[in-house]
This record gives sequence, structure tokens and C-alpha cells, in this order.
Amino acid sequence: MANQYVQVPPNSTGLKMQTFENTVGANVVESEAITLVRSSDNTEVGTSAQPLRIDPVGTTIQPDNVSQWGGTSVSAPPASTVPQQGTEVAPVTKPLQRKFTQIISTTNLGANGVFTSSWYDTQPTGDTSLNVTWASNTNPVSVNIQETDDTSSSILNSSGHWGGLGSQLFITCQIRCRYWRVVYTNGAVAQTTFELTSTSSSMSQSVSVSAINANGYPLSLTVQNDGALIMVPDNGGFVSEASAGIRSVYIGGVQNLMNPVSTWVQHGTPGTDGNMAALRDPNIFKTASVPATASGNTAVWTPTASKKFRLMRFQITATDVAATAATVITVSFQDATTGINIGTYDFFMPAIANVASGTQFVSNWVDLGNGYLSTAANNVLNANVSATVAGATGTFRYNVCGTEE
Repeated sequence: MANQYVQVPPNSTGLKMQTFENTVGANVVESEAITLVRSSDNTEVGTSAQPLRIDPVGTTIQPDNVSQWGGTSVSAPPASTVPQQGTEVAPVTKPLQRKFTQIISTTNLGANGVFTSSWYDTQPTGDTSLNVTWASNTNPVSVNIQETDDTSSSILNSSGHWGGLGSQLFITCQIRCRYWRVVYTNGAVAQTTFELTSTSSSMSQSVSVSAINANGYPLSLTVQNDGALIMVPDNGGFVSEASAGIRSVYIGGVQNLMNPVSTWVQHGTPGTDGNMAALRDPNIFKTASVPATASGNTAVWTPTASKKFRLMRFQITATDVAATAATVITVSFQDATTGINIGTYDFFMPAIANVASGTQFVSNWVDLGNGYLSTAANNVLNANVSATVAGATGTFRYNVCGTEE
């Protein structure tokens, strides 16, 4: 039988129920169709225009929302200013390291003009390092990275202060506080070109050298793994940035952090000008045998032409030392012909009849730390015996090591 309809108890519109045919086996079965509609306006649901939902106006969780993970209720998402703790219940996702580059300013500054950027918040991003680059037709007086945990406070922490730099350079520092900003101070010449760019990143930096001056010295260097460590040399000397409260470190000739050619550290009272000293390891070793019969100087270390010796460690031994009559002599070091107030020993020289064959004295290796630097290039490190002793026998052995510079 053809599709038709079944009359239901009529109302004013003469409602009917649709019927249609189904074939079950070899039999044609008359069936009734049921359509789900919204009670509010009789609109059919389950279509693309009106998808099927559960409790669309109530509080029932909809099918596209995940309410549990592993049988435990999913944690509510934190506010954008609150970092994740790592204990939240949620689907596991792989964290992505990120970096974000932006142009902070392209507005030219007048003579001695100062640009101060807005504060940037690292709380939502997890940024731990910062690279600031500038291009200008003039040199800046300074580029300062300021940090704070409270932007309403007047207490700021300066990560770095670079002065007298070239026209196109960069600085790199670790972000240690929540907020950071850049303060750029122009020189005495008005700018005609200027671009200040920053790249903040959740990936930590290692070592960065920005430029080299005419003498081959880095103008700035930062070691990020331990904080913003800054070196600002001037023609081979060192400028203390005491006003910014900076403690400075320089690693020179870096191949890697475990094998620096030389390391410079700033020391002194915080808040006052400190001194710079190189931390070195000896790489030159010398030895000399000086007869006990000698008087005056015997060369132990003749430095390379135009170099100064730096005595860092030494050892002195005495073997078969004796004289015709018991006496005391003094052995010491001299910088050319000037006495050095280290490595001075008084030796008792017994009469020959009392001498015992063999080594009579062996000093420990004396470590002078950063050592004694010769007062002038080409000076010889001399071993000095205070006097000629009648009938003296035996030898003094001088072992020394250090560097040349």
C-alpha cells in the first residue's frame, strides 16, 4: 500500500500522523514516522540547523565537554595571571618552547632623548631570557633592561647597563623578575633612523658577545645560566658599573663554558667601584738549578719578548748544601733586580763535616692564587742567593709556573 497518513483526533488545524511502508522479509508493513520537535516552536531537532543537545538551557554537561580525565574531575583552568602548578588534572599535552619578537619603537629620539618601553609580563608566557637589538645612526649613551616584581614600586632591578656602544648591536640577559622593560638613552646627536626590537623566550641563553672594539676586546658579554653577568672593557681596561649595582664577569676566548681562555670577575664592596681580576691557570712551567756557590741572580724564567711573567706557584729544594764553616744564607726571587716579597727562605749551611748526602729541604708547592705580575715587559724572574759562602757545596732547585701576558 502507498505511503499515506493516519487521521488522529483533529483539532482546529486537522492534525494527521504520517505513515510509510517498510518491507520486512517479503511483507510490506505499514509504519508510523515520529519526528522530534522542540516544544517551544515545534521546530524539528536532529538536523544541521537544529543539532540534538542535552538540556540546552540547563546545567547538564554537554557531550563535547570533558568533565573527567582518568576518572577524576578535570581541574578548572587558572586565571591568565596564575601559572600552572603541574598538579592539575587534565589531558596530557606537550609543552612547547617559544620565543616572541616584536618591534618596540621606531620613533627617532632627539639629542639625549630617552625612550622607556611599557612593562612586559612574563607570568603568562614563562619567558626566562631576553634579547634586545637596536639599529640607529647614532650611538646610545646606555641601554638598560629594568626588572621588577611590582610595577607600582619604585624599586627596580637593572639587568644590564651598556654604555658607549656601536650603532647596531644587541644585548642579551636573563629575566629574573616578573616584569621587564627597556630604557634607551640616545647620545648627543639626534637620530634619523632608529629601530628597537626585543625577543623574549622561554628558552635559556648561554653566552653572547655583542661587539668587539678596535683593540679586540668584547664590548659586552653576558653569561645567562647564572644570571646577567656583564663585562664592559674600555681599551683593555675595565669600567665598573657600580651605579647600577652590577657585579661583572668576563669569559674571554670562549669555546665553551667549561674551557675559557681567561675569566674576569669584578670584586669589591657592593655599590662602590670594584676591581677586575683575571682568574687564570698556569700554562708555563720553568725549572732552574742554582749552585750554592753562586751569589746574586740566576735566571729562572725569561719571558717571551714584550711579555711579562706572572708567577703563580713555586717550589724550592736544597740538596747537599754545606760550607767550610756553618753559616746562614737567604734565597729569594727578584723581578729583574728588584726583590719580590714572596718565596724568601733562610738556609742554614752546616760545616762540610756535618753534611749528609741527599736532599735537605723540599718546600711545598706554594700557590699564589692569581700570582705576582712582573712590573715591566721583558723582566727576567731571577733566583737570588744572598752571599758567596766559602767552600759552599750543593744546589738549590727552583720550580716555578704561571702565565705570560
